[in-house]
Amino acid sequence: MTTHNYSTTSSSSTSSSTNTLPDSNNNKEGNSIPTTTTPITNSFRKYKIAVVGAGAVGSYYGARLWEAGHDVQFYTRQPLPSSINDDPNDHDNQNDQADKDIRRDGLYVESAEAGNIFIPPFLCRSLFYQDTTNMQRADWILVTLKSHALPLIPDLIFPLLHTNGTSRIVAIMNGLVDQDLLQVLHQKEREREQEGQDDFKLQSNNNENNSHGNRSGNVETKEQDENDNLGLKTPPEEQQQQQQERQEQPGQQLSLSCCQTLYGGMAFIAATRRSRNHIHHQLGGRLAAGIVATQTTTSALAAAAEEEEAAFRNLFHSVKVPVSFDPNLLLGRWKKMLANLPFNGISVAMGGIAVQEIFQDHGLRQLALAVMDETIATANAELTFYYGPPAAGAAADADADHDNNSGHEKSQNHTNQNNNPWQPLTEADKWAMVQIGDKLGSFQTSTTLDFLHRRPMEVQYLFREPLNRARRLGVPVPHIQTIVTLIEAYQRKFNL
Repeated sequence: MTTHNYSTTSSSSTSSSTNTLPDSNNNKEGNSIPTTTTPITNSFRKYKIAVVGAGAVGSYYGARLWEAGHDVQFYTRQPLPSSINDDPNDHDNQNDQADKDIRRDGLYVESAEAGNIFIPPFLCRSLFYQDTTNMQRADWILVTLKSHALPLIPDLIFPLLHTNGTSRIVAIMNGLVDQDLLQVLHQKEREREQEGQDDFKLQSNNNENNSHGNRSGNVETKEQDENDNLGLKTPPEEQQQQQQERQEQPGQQLSLSCCQTLYGGMAFIAATRRSRNHIHHQLGGRLAAGIVATQTTTSALAAAAEEEEAAFRNLFHSVKVPVSFDPNLLLGRWKKMLANLPFNGISVAMGGIAVQEIFQDHGLRQLALAVMDETIATANAELTFYYGPPAAGAAADADADHDNNSGHEKSQNHTNQNNNPWQPLTEADKWAMVQIGDKLGSFQTSTTLDFLHRRPMEVQYLFREPLNRARRLGVPVPHIQTIVTLIEAYQRKFNL
């Protein structure tokens, strides 16, 4: 496919010029904003990158990669309406309008922390697409779609994959999505094989490893009598089916051949779309990742994990995005859930409030703490189930790591008898998340915005799946149960 080139300014630091945002971008006073208008180039490998899902998060990370000099293209899907009064069902019109706005006005990323970026209209015309079959094949594919779009992902990304299986995919998505994403990729590959398109394929192999490890599923789950009153105890007729699911999730791995590696990504960022072509970055930006699956066989897995971690970090070399790597992806997902369940959950359950309202109200603040406690209990129970208990002293060392590193990136050097590095979530993790909540101010989570605009919400993987896992593990989570019940009631009422 055609590669779209653009001019770059060779520099070891940010090359910027002064641009004035137009009235449509909330800068009616005509204030000058220092803005990067040309990519920065350094002595590094230039990758072809596809961002599938150019919402606030995808546009932000994609623009940062473009700024650093990479060859980036964006797939636009269903952008946010300009106002709550727009018809939320007129998706085709929204897509067309967003495409026209970006190609006419360019893309602005506003960030007091990392600096502003402006991708000019003449470049946006060759960078933004509404059909991935028209895009170039990519070395890296960043999937930044909402989790309810998971069934659509294979059809969107397969046209972007190198046919020799060397592409890498980073699924920057909310919720506990990784095993289902792996399954839909596997299903897509089977369909391709049936159609005679066998340039690459996925194979099921019980001896392969991925980020969840390979513990046996033959473990009894704890059930507590008091869970009956909370609706948490698993009915007897469901136990056999759920036990089989538990065995299949981490035990029946899928080795990849359609791509080099599938990563799970967690974006610790507060970013929103102020208009269709204006992204406002408010806080944070760290991107954490872990491995879902690779092409590598079990015998070479340790070396491959180091190689794939290095590849991920190298991608963001000279990019204004802090990154971290989770040797245990399940642990990484639960760390993100420590924010998603209280922030996203309570804000929607309360009818669409900002995060600051949660932490400024005494009762809601206590509710958020209770939800975090239940999240920690469920996370540690699941990690123990799959990997065995953490190394002795891991919890105490985790608290110490938090104190020494201000909660930004903890050391992950503890291993258990299965050589799977993990350390339990602790009180330090909870209070670090509270500190973030106190800083978010009027920020509204993506789930809150979806609810207010009456768009589909990420209920299954963000709320229902954590509750189901707590239920299977016998962990009482009454506060999470109530929040999920309220959110699902909204979902039914408004057909979301």
